[in-house]
Amino acid sequence: MECLLTFLCLAAVVVFVISAATRTQLRSDNWNRSYIAIAKKYGGQCNPSGWFGRPSARFRYGEAPCFLSSIKTNVAGGGEFTQISISWPHTDLRLEIVPRWRVTKLWPLSGMQEITTGFTEFDQLFIVRSNDEILARGFLSEGVRWQITRLCRFLASDDIYLMINRGSLVIKKPSFIRTNQVLDDFVRYSLELFDQSMLTRTVGIDFVDDAKGQIVDEIKCQVCGEEIQTELVTCFRCRTPHCKECWEYNGSCATYACGESRYVSPSVAKPIDP
Repeated sequence: MECLLTFLCLAAVVVFVISAATRTQLRSDNWNRSYIAIAKKYGGQCNPSGWFGRPSARFRYGEAPCFLSSIKTNVAGGGEFTQISISWPHTDLRLEIVPRWRVTKLWPLSGMQEITTGFTEFDQLFIVRSNDEILARGFLSEGVRWQITRLCRFLASDDIYLMINRGSLVIKKPSFIRTNQVLDDFVRYSLELFDQSMLTRTVGIDFVDDAKGQIVDEIKCQVCGEEIQTELVTCFRCRTPHCKECWEYNGSCATYACGESRYVSPSVAKPIDP
């Protein structure tokens, strides 16, 4: 009788272990498929997870190398996070942005102080720390602020961690994101934030409402660097000006990480009869 009970106990343990291992493997397979889909979408490579690891993916967005991963850390209040690191081409700005409710759980990066951006609603929601208040304000355009707020509210967690430091833009979201569509949304929103942030570095034309005309003068091409005298075209996406000849030679927008292949020709005002 005792032998039978021992056998049944051992059998129950084996079944439990096999069931747990099966569930873990299924969850790992779903996780891997999500990262594989991201790598395939952006022409990169995926490093699938094993029994004790987590998946990661590397790809390029325009000219910027990106690294998508999941980490477990005590930083930013601790816990599990999904993060994307995107190569940042400028080292003059160091920045850290977190929701205000996390203020007691973060140590500021060395050399940075809390600043007021001047955007009241944004300042009420987020703590901003930077090494340069002027550069930080320039970075936080309306488009960038909107993208940060969207990422913060994404997954209804009301949480985000953004850092620019040592040549990387890092965006971190709580939880291990395993679902394909949700992970795709996180990556897409992060890349759209990157696009908006790169536009703050573009030297070009400030465009007004499409329905209104604007006089442009002394505009330089982003490819040849010369003043554009004739055949001005602008990027369909970011509106950066180019010589038409230079655009056709380059094949796409010359703005870093834009990658747009379409251009538009601005309307030319007709002379007014005297």
